[in-house]
Amino acid sequence: MLVTPPFYNDDAPMHYSRLSEVQLFRKAMLDLANLKGIQLLDFYQVMINHENTKGLLRADGLHFTEAAYLLLTDKIVGFLERAN
Repeated sequence: MLVTPPFYNDDAPMHYSRLSEVQLFRKAMLDLANLKGIQLLDFYQVMINHENTKGLLRADGLHFTEAAYLLLTDKIVGFLERAN
């Protein structure tokens, strides 16, 4: 199982990468999963579709809040349940 990198808020100036680079890596993971038939959880898209995307991140725009960890856990458990 692959999990894409999460969304992060690149408004904060301390980040070493740009969100566009994360999106490129996500795209490569989607392509690899499709090519090799690997199950993939697109957590980036899950976060983007969330009603309060930036609320899933701490003030630094990078680290998860408790809500984000709960969402990730819920998605992984659901994903694994459907796989069995």
